[in-house]
Parts: sequence; C-alpha cells; structure tokens
Amino acid sequence: MGDSLNLLGDYTEAISAYDKALEIDSDYVNAWDGKGWTLNELGNYTQAISYFDRALQIDPNYIWSLSNKGWTLNELGNYTQAISYFDRALQIDPALVDSLYLKGDALHSLGNYTGAEYYVSKAFAIDPNNEFIKKKMQK
Repeated sequence: MGDSLNLLGDYTEAISAYDKALEIDSDYVNAWDGKGWTLNELGNYTQAISYFDRALQIDPNYIWSLSNKGWTLNELGNYTQAISYFDRALQIDPALVDSLYLKGDALHSLGNYTGAEYYVSKAFAIDPNNEFIKKKMQK
C-alpha cells in the first residue's frame, strides 16, 4: 500500500503505511526502502539515507536501496560516493536504467562528460521511454 500511496503523491499516508508494515515485520526491506524513497520525495535526504542503510543492513544486495541511496547521495552532491552505490546496483543488474542514468548524471557533475554520455546513452538505449528519466530531464 505504501508504494501505491507514494506513486499517488500521498506521502504522509505512504509513510504511515510503511510504518504499519514495519510494526508487523521489522525486517521488511521494501518498507524500509519505500519509506526512504518517500522521504526523498519530501526532500528529507539525510533522513532517507538512514532508511536505505537499514534496508541494506537486512539485505546488502537490495538493488533498489543501493540505487536509491546513490540517488540521494547524488542529490546531496556526494557524487563519488553516489557512483559507488550505482556501481554496486549495476553489478547486480547491468541494465538497471535508473542507476545507469544517475551514474551518468553524477559523472557529469564531476566533469567526466565522456563517462556521463556513455551511461546516459546506455540508459536511453535500454529504455528510451523511461518515466524516471523523463521526470529527471524536466528538472
């Protein structure tokens, strides 16, 4: 339910749903990650990282928390650290479009335009109609 509420933009209710899920199962990785993502949407990046960290304590290879933590670090300007999380996610799934695109974005911020072009192009080649990329391009 939290994921659906998050997608609908009802962040307060999403957080409540994730909290209820965690009351039932404190090791429910998706709830930790989802609450972190919701906090990201609200701009609470530092707090979001703590939720991704908890998810990664439970499952160090949870691809969405790796990618989402990278995204959050990217938003905070910690580009090199963000890239390390994108790389970990891409080791698990080399076609993870969000991580490919965001790694390109982080490389661009570091002045590595060739690397940025490579990763952004690779993301577009896999999914040229990706909604995440479209949303990021609008900002």
